[in-house]
Amino acid sequence: MSKSIRILYLYIVSFITLCMMVGAFVGVVNTTVSYLAPSVNYYGSVYPMTKEGVAVDTTVSTSTVTDQTTAIDNYKKGLAEERLNQRTKNLKNMFSAIAVLVVSTPLFIYHWSKIQKERKEEGAV
Repeated sequence: MSKSIRILYLYIVSFITLCMMVGAFVGVVNTTVSYLAPSVNYYGSVYPMTKEGVAVDTTVSTSTVTDQTTAIDNYKKGLAEERLNQRTKNLKNMFSAIAVLVVSTPLFIYHWSKIQKERKEEGAV
């Protein structure tokens, strides 16, 4: 009875670590693609646009923004910051997924090799 519980334990741990490996691999691929080819901003611009298509910084009153180039520069600065934040987030997610792979892979290999060893011993007996 205890041998069957041990085998069941080994299969359960192997299954869980295999799922972790698959999820982490998908995460690494996804974040690598997102890092290399960042997505477009689906939620609109960082600053609202006027009818003329010029970005307006809402933190500054419209009377002080007399030059359109200032508004455009603010818009471009906001987009650059957003891209940098997105790349940083992708790198953090990528390293998290790699860490899960590094931890789960040896655990899977160890437990799966124990299963194989148990099966060989059953066949030899």
